[in-house]
Amino acid sequence: MVSPRETLRYYEDLVHYISRKIGRPIKINQKKTYKEVNDQLKQRQIDAAFICSGAFVEAKSRFPIEIIAVPVVNGKNTYNADVIVRKNSPIRRFEDLRGKTFAFTDPLSNTGRLYAVERVRELHSTPGKFFSKVIYTHGHDYSIQAVARGMVDGATVDGLVLNYTKAYYPEKVKNIRIIEISKPFGMPPVVVHKNLDYQLKNKLRQVLLKMDKDPEGKKILERLMIDKFVPGNEKDYLSISKSLKYTE
Repeated sequence: MVSPRETLRYYEDLVHYISRKIGRPIKINQKKTYKEVNDQLKQRQIDAAFICSGAFVEAKSRFPIEIIAVPVVNGKNTYNADVIVRKNSPIRRFEDLRGKTFAFTDPLSNTGRLYAVERVRELHSTPGKFFSKVIYTHGHDYSIQAVARGMVDGATVDGLVLNYTKAYYPEKVKNIRIIEISKPFGMPPVVVHKNLDYQLKNKLRQVLLKMDKDPEGKKILERLMIDKFVPGNEKDYLSISKSLKYTE
């Protein structure tokens, strides 16, 4: 959900930890788009993935997929989309973005596209008509940079990524202002193909669910700003299906 370099920074220690706990080597496989990750899950070319909630809903409509865990952040297993503009921008509300340039993250991204698409639809328009120009950045951190550098007037981003950036790279968000925060959505889950070997699936699940009880695991989670992992509930993602059907 972020650029390749930041993905490694986020997840490298976590993946190495899981690898040691299950006693098997793990290869990190990065793709540019969410669809590519879903396609590899469908084709059984990857065993497990950290995916966006929008990508989960899309995958579930095409092949058997299973949530093995979801992160809890600040005591919540939900997250929000943040609509952002530059700090000195005259834009104060979403409606003010009409005729402006805007950044989406990925076609399947819930916080990075689908939320904004739904907001535009509520204003009886389409992204192509509402915004003067739309770009795809393929990374929430890239969308933040696009706004901060004045490449676009606004963007919709994952609130978790924005908060992480504020904590670790405050200089990157000093020129950013949030103008709207979405309703809560089900947290981006850790998923596997439903037909993955049961023993491996269960090992992965147990490692994640017990991580916060292990001193080493807890330190890794703290660096990721995650409290713990908990079992997921597919019902938490029902509200996303409606927006996903709109593809313009």
